[in-house]
Amino acid sequence: MTKILCTSYVWHDDKCFKVNTINRPSGIFDYPEACHSETIVWVWYPVKNMAGEFIWQAEDISGSINTHLKICGMLHDTGTCEVEDEV
Repeated sequence: MTKILCTSYVWHDDKCFKVNTINRPSGIFDYPEACHSETIVWVWYPVKNMAGEFIWQAEDISGSINTHLKICGMLHDTGTCEVEDEV
């Protein structure tokens, strides 16, 4: 069953983003109760109270909001979801 873990609205200059993290079933056939967290980012139009373009998605372990917090910080600081590759 899908469960909302965290929802945030993040501003960078005049742009707003909606960040949503949910726990969702992993779909593993042999382990149907397995879950993972999924963080999704959309452009947000607060005047219309409506989501716009889907711009980013990532997964993490079940129940974790670490990815959510990291992307909120990046959006606030830079206005982008571009993650640098770690070497």
